[in-house]
Amino acid sequence: MYDGFIDEIETINECKAIKFGFFLGDVVAQASNKNFKLFKDDLLLFRDDIDKYVIPGNHDVGIGHDNSKRDIFIQNFGKTYQSFEYKKDLFILLDANYDSWNIEGKQLEWLKKIHKNGNKYRNIFVFTHQVIWLDNNSNRGRLARVKTNSLEGYPKHGTTNFWPEIFPLISSLGSNSYFFSGDVGAFDNNSELFYDKHQGSHFFATGMGGGKRDNYLAVLVVNGDVKIIPKVF
Repeated sequence: MYDGFIDEIETINECKAIKFGFFLGDVVAQASNKNFKLFKDDLLLFRDDIDKYVIPGNHDVGIGHDNSKRDIFIQNFGKTYQSFEYKKDLFILLDANYDSWNIEGKQLEWLKKIHKNGNKYRNIFVFTHQVIWLDNNSNRGRLARVKTNSLEGYPKHGTTNFWPEIFPLISSLGSNSYFFSGDVGAFDNNSELFYDKHQGSHFFATGMGGGKRDNYLAVLVVNGDVKIIPKVF
């Protein structure tokens, strides 16, 4: 785990209200049982009662459906995408490495099942490694300005199915949606921490590793109201 972030763990543990921790991918430089064990050993530094989730990055599972990196990740962490409910909120963890930053195939069918259950949630929190909402459409303003660590696997034709298909699907699950991506921060490029609001939804990119403006986000939910506090270290 990144040294600078390890120094933050004591402070995080002191906040007894924290229930979940989401690691937004590329938790290792090269997927291997040895490297994942080192990362999991560092996870033990956190309080036991914090549920910890790892969203896979391209360094963790590779690109595509079938490769040895993905097999090793699953051995260590289980599912590469999942969802759960807590109180009246829905948490969705996606794997954008399957289909070139798209959410397609079995993963899309699974997402549609959540939609079909008819539940309406107070808040929806969506986590990905890749900035799958990256878009050059001038109508979406600042969402085109995020500078990602990598475009590995990004479709050559320059678009994904996020805006035409995934965004409407998730937006229909509730009135408040928050999207968090983590593939930023490895370089000093002023895009280590990003936020914009578009069509009533909130979009964040957060990351660390470059030594400049390294950051993580603290998300507070009090009586349904969401407050997000950036922690720069």
